[in-house]
Amino acid sequence: MKNLKLSLFFLFSFSIGCVFSQDESKTVSDTLVKEKRTIPVGEISSRTEELSTRFVELREEIKPSTEISSIQALLDTTLIKLNQEKELVYADSSDQSYRSLLFVLNVWEGYEKQFNDIQGSLKTRSDQIKEISDETLEYLSIWQETRDEGVENNASEEVIESIDEVIETISSIVININLRSDSLFLIQKKLTEQALIIDDIIHEILIRQKNLQSNYFIIDSPEIWNAKDSLSTFSVVKTTVNEG
Repeated sequence: MKNLKLSLFFLFSFSIGCVFSQDESKTVSDTLVKEKRTIPVGEISSRTEELSTRFVELREEIKPSTEISSIQALLDTTLIKLNQEKELVYADSSDQSYRSLLFVLNVWEGYEKQFNDIQGSLKTRSDQIKEISDETLEYLSIWQETRDEGVENNASEEVIESIDEVIETISSIVININLRSDSLFLIQKKLTEQALIIDDIIHEILIRQKNLQSNYFIIDSPEIWNAKDSLSTFSVVKTTVNEG
């Protein structure tokens, strides 16, 4: 029993030691990862040259796309058109046949499809801008940490100035990315407002179609379900069967 207690004690002590050892290793590992983010002074010049090409690409990628510009122009004109057609739909609420409602419904469902396609294009572009933003902010974070480390280690004034130039370049790209994101947000807002108009009209047309179907049923029902007629028909059928 004594040996068992000693064994358990050593096993428990070993487990605790492993846990603390893992925690210490993790802390050291995390520190090393953080240190690796910073750029050694001797590599600043070469890394700046490497990034200069990428910065040119990023500036090109965040320029307004032709497709998004076309969408923005389209939405500026369709809002007026949709509101006008919406008023026509609500004004023409009487004496509409099921067929005429079906035609109007097809038109508005066509608008809905176009807006769904536009939504897809906006999402694709928003995802692209998000990826560019994440990449650029990562660059900014690394170079800011590199600057902090340089100041801590009393790096030369020339080195700090070189780092500051890179940070300034990245910051200007971030500003343009934010402008592009804001622009996409406003376009998305317009799209949502107009999509709600389309949904509202489609809902209204479907209600009218349903009401027309109900009216047809009510008008036709005496001829179809009239109890007297049904009994008469049953009597005729019964008589015919008996005679047969």
